[in-house]
Amino acid sequence: MSPLRQVGLFFGASCVLTAVCQTPGILAFRAGRQPTGVAVPLMVIGACGPSLVAILMAVLLERRAGIRALFRRGVSTRRRLPLGLVALAHPVAAHLLASAALLVVGQYTAKHLLYPPVLPEHVAILVLAPLGEEYGWRGYALPRLQAVMSPLAASALIGVVWTLWHVPTFFMPGASLEVSLLFLPLLVAGSVIYTWLFNASGGSMFVIVLAHLGIHLDNIARADALGDGARPLASTTVVLIAFSALLVASGRLKASTAVTGGGVAAGR
Repeated sequence: MSPLRQVGLFFGASCVLTAVCQTPGILAFRAGRQPTGVAVPLMVIGACGPSLVAILMAVLLERRAGIRALFRRGVSTRRRLPLGLVALAHPVAAHLLASAALLVVGQYTAKHLLYPPVLPEHVAILVLAPLGEEYGWRGYALPRLQAVMSPLAASALIGVVWTLWHVPTFFMPGASLEVSLLFLPLLVAGSVIYTWLFNASGGSMFVIVLAHLGIHLDNIARADALGDGARPLASTTVVLIAFSALLVASGRLKASTAVTGGGVAAGR
């Protein structure tokens, strides 16, 4: 099966699995109830949809070689650690830079400086989201797409599908249209940054998991629900777009055979 067909199947299966699994829980929330019974494990499975589908496809289509590629370590530990720190810190750094800019122009109105995990469900998604998503988006899809298209095109495509995958959460109680519309530019910019981290680290999933973990250590998507409006998310999105544009303009979005999956990504 060609890389594009593999990724197309992965995208479709991930979105369908997550939507089906999350629907009972979302309906419960919309009815003013906490999900119970089978709805709870289904929501966990839905949150892990991309990685679960990626593991299944790697086993079925490529067997042991596919699993080895999926859980790659990348460059040496000495080189991974600095990139890991950048990955972990970049969401909060972008948020603080955006807040400083708003403060300078007299437009800072948020009551919260940061949005750390404070509830049990926040801690749960802090763990589930990086592990449940990234072995799909970056571990499986990105190397295969980079084998047949530029890193920028691969990043943009993943960013669009990453946004579509989040659509069920747009129907959660309290979700605003303004915040939902910001997801596309936010996740496309984030996808470019993740591609840079992935390529620079030789395909290290450790670095990528840290990058996604950083999002949930300061989850600005919760700002609106906490009464701070969409401005923190919008301003941080602008900073991330600027950073991703700088990466593209500087030519740092380079891929090599180490991160395009070699024979596996080429459908061998």
